Amino acid sequence: MGKEKEMRYSLRRLLPSTEYVAAVRCIGNSGQLLWSEWSAAVTGITPEKDIHAAIQGAEIFPKITYALRGSSVTLHCKLGTSGFIEDVYWELSPDVAPEAVHEIVSDAVSRITIPSLSADNVAVTCGIRTPSEQILDRHTITSGYPPETPKNVSCIYFYKKNITCSWTPGNYPKIPTTFRLTVLNDTDKQCTTTTNSCSFLITDDQLGREYHVDLRVENGLGKDTRQFTVNTAEIVKMDPPEILSLKPNPSKDPSVLLILWRRPTLAPEELDVNCSLRYKQLQDDHWDYTPDLHMEKEKETIYSLRRLLPYTEYVAAVRCIGNSGQVLWSEWSAAVTGMTPEKAPALSVELWRVITSTERTRIVYLKWKERSSFRSLGVTLGYNVQWFPENRIFDTRNKTTNNNEMMLHISEDAHIISVVYFNSAGSSPKATLRIPGAAEKAREVISSVRISTAETEDDTVTWTVTDARYRTFVLDWCIDIGGDICNISFQYVENSSTWTFKKGILEPYKRYKISVYPILDNKEEAPYIKYFYIKEGAPLHGPTTKLVQQKMTEATIRWDPLSPRDTNGFITAFTIVYKPLSGQDSVITVNGDIYEYSLHSLMPNTFYSAYVIASTSAGNASGNHLHFRTLADGKSGSEYLGTLVGILGTCLLLLLILAIGYKHKKEKIKNLLWPNVPDPSLSSIHNWPSHLLQTVQLLNPLQTDGTLHSGALHILDGAYVNDGRDRELLLSDPWGSTEDTTSTDGSFTVVNYAVTKPDPESAASWPTAATSCSFPSLLGGQTAAAEETTPDLEAFTIGVNPYLKNSVRTRELLTSIS
Repeated sequence: MGKEKEMRYSLRRLLPSTEYVAAVRCIGNSGQLLWSEWSAAVTGITPEKDIHAAIQGAEIFPKITYALRGSSVTLHCKLGTSGFIEDVYWELSPDVAPEAVHEIVSDAVSRITIPSLSADNVAVTCGIRTPSEQILDRHTITSGYPPETPKNVSCIYFYKKNITCSWTPGNYPKIPTTFRLTVLNDTDKQCTTTTNSCSFLITDDQLGREYHVDLRVENGLGKDTRQFTVNTAEIVKMDPPEILSLKPNPSKDPSVLLILWRRPTLAPEELDVNCSLRYKQLQDDHWDYTPDLHMEKEKETIYSLRRLLPYTEYVAAVRCIGNSGQVLWSEWSAAVTGMTPEKAPALSVELWRVITSTERTRIVYLKWKERSSFRSLGVTLGYNVQWFPENRIFDTRNKTTNNNEMMLHISEDAHIISVVYFNSAGSSPKATLRIPGAAEKAREVISSVRISTAETEDDTVTWTVTDARYRTFVLDWCIDIGGDICNISFQYVENSSTWTFKKGILEPYKRYKISVYPILDNKEEAPYIKYFYIKEGAPLHGPTTKLVQQKMTEATIRWDPLSPRDTNGFITAFTIVYKPLSGQDSVITVNGDIYEYSLHSLMPNTFYSAYVIASTSAGNASGNHLHFRTLADGKSGSEYLGTLVGILGTCLLLLLILAIGYKHKKEKIKNLLWPNVPDPSLSSIHNWPSHLLQTVQLLNPLQTDGTLHSGALHILDGAYVNDGRDRELLLSDPWGSTEDTTSTDGSFTVVNYAVTKPDPESAASWPTAATSCSFPSLLGGQTAAAEETTPDLEAFTIGVNPYLKNSVRTRELLTSIS
């Protein structure tokens, strides 16, 4: 306490509402060793705590919004009342200063010092832990830098619009910074921005006026200023010009385009204008420039772009600048496109063919293509194909097509074929191809062809030639799907025995056929043909198998070759797997060119199953399962089939013979099988007087058993009885007149009947019937001989029996029977 008469000291961190006692003693500061006695003790009671008063009005001060990056910052937290300062705490977010120092300044004030502020934004929180943690106040500090003087200041005078100035800030303050642009000699012209560009309006269109400009930059940590002067004549920038057209010249020169553009609309009238042109092919990235196109005060200018490629689309743009010391170019105009005219083709097509033969003619499949190494000179309108026999040039034929292929039918003579293509500007040179005669013999010049394939490299074809004079070759290739013709692609190769396919041209799992033709003096020799895969896979499916023949212990199966579409590689082998239904598999492997095999040592009368597996170097696939049963005896199925065919053939032959016999003996067979029995309903007997009719029973009067015997009833004929004695004899018999005799061979008995009317005067109009019936004898197999009842029947008059009016004549029946 020095030499002070009194001293005050605060006892802190005491309990509230508590009575305390205190005493004091002293000692000198000049080397004394003895303390005084303790003073008389005094008592005192601490007041009660009011937490609400402490919290109310608590705050952080000072309110620092921006601070220099890396600087030290001190903040205080003040409570509304004393007594709680020990319960105050601080927090920083993010915790960028773990070394921050917390201090108690007084009974109601706490202090924190952040030695180095490094974060862009730091949130500082002051809180209290009584009775529980709660925030008293929070404040955020943003760190940054004061602004520096702007650099690279430039201004543009957009004629009759405004002056726009832009600059580069001297640094990046990291805190909000404003820029104010003020025209010192015209304070009404000013603008404020937070970016690096600002504009102010100009109503005076007079070139050459000067403006003194002040550029001021300011933020929460400082400010700076810069002044400069601009002259409108120097910084004027006109609008871009307008291109009116880009088109060919009237002469249709394929290397020239004419470009026409108009002077910028807002260019000062008193200013001479100089322009620059840029152009390129539409798909290119590089521009070609043509500077110093002086248009002076002209309103429009035309310029010729030369040395351009024919039938090519170009794009062009123009910009302009004043010729009176101006430093600012206008922006580039909107780009326009134009195409140079076509040019007659300079090169012929590449021409090739495929030849097939029929019985009467040869078919030539022509194919051609424009050379891919040269760009197109126009739109091809068509192809003119001409052909003629080599020794008959007068027999020339022509045909025009829009396709790049054609099929011709030619004779077996050698032919010359040429193709010309044309566009709107002209025709190409001829591409000529000689088709050898059918009888010509070709030499074998190529001894081998090798295909090199790799997944990471291009596919290469290499061939070996036995005659060094051959320097021109044609390769044609296609996907082989079977048959003689396929959709070929071809390529001419000059002065090389190697050709490389770019990766992706050839497809995996496809079987390719490639032919290499050597050519010398327009004459081709025999091709070397090779089949290959660039990558093989397992077949899509196995072969279809069928049973050809089976015996007791043997069966022959056959399978169809797989289509090249389905093999996915070269078939290296076929594997035959077979077994009885309840047995083990047996496996046999044969070469890939075998399509039939006989299975031996089989069990008779046994069910078997079999299938065939097709294999390539990359995998295999199984075919259908075939089920069959071996025979129980020695006959094969074909032998049974032969027997069945023989029986059927014999039946067909018999039917043919019967058909021929029926054709020739149709009527006799018909009468034999279906006799023409007369219809009684059509008889005229119903017209007879009823008293003339008598019932005649076919009962033999000599047989007393009353049985009606079966026999043949023969209709002899109708007659009139002229002799009165005979008539009386007939009428006196109740049966008519009968007499029976037995035939000499004992086969039948003849009973004769005659029915007549005993009126001689009307005999001419009344019919008389004479009937003969024969019956087999029933008496011991003996048959009595029959004699005619009327001895003079030969004298009867022949007529038609009225009962059989619609039948055959009775004489025909008598004749056939006798």
